Amino acid sequence: MKEVVETINPLKYFDLSHRNSHGYDSVNMLQCVLLAFALNGYVSLRKLASLCRYDIRFQFIMDGQTPSHMAFHRFIHDDLKMPIEEIFYDLNRYFE
Repeated sequence: MKEVVETINPLKYFDLSHRNSHGYDSVNMLQCVLLAFALNGYVSLRKLASLCRYDIRFQFIMDGQTPSHMAFHRFIHDDLKMPIEEIFYDLNRYFE
C-alpha cells in the first residue's frame, strides 16, 4: 500500500486549505485508512487508533506515531475530498 500511494499524487484526495496542525502526515493517515479498509472493510475510528498502537503494519506506516480516534475523525471528515471507498476504487483502477 505504501508504494502505491507514493507513486500516485495523493494530494488530489486532500483538501488541506483549512487544516490545523494536527501533527500527523496526511499521506500516512491515508495509507492507514486504506490499509484498514482493504483488510477489514469498514472499521471504527477507535479500531483504527488501536491498530496504530498494536499492529506492526500500521506502526510502520505511521512511523511509530499513534493518532487518536479523533485525529482519524478530523482527517476523514475535514481533510479528504471524497469518501474512502471512492479513493480505494480509484487506487484499484491504478492496478488495471
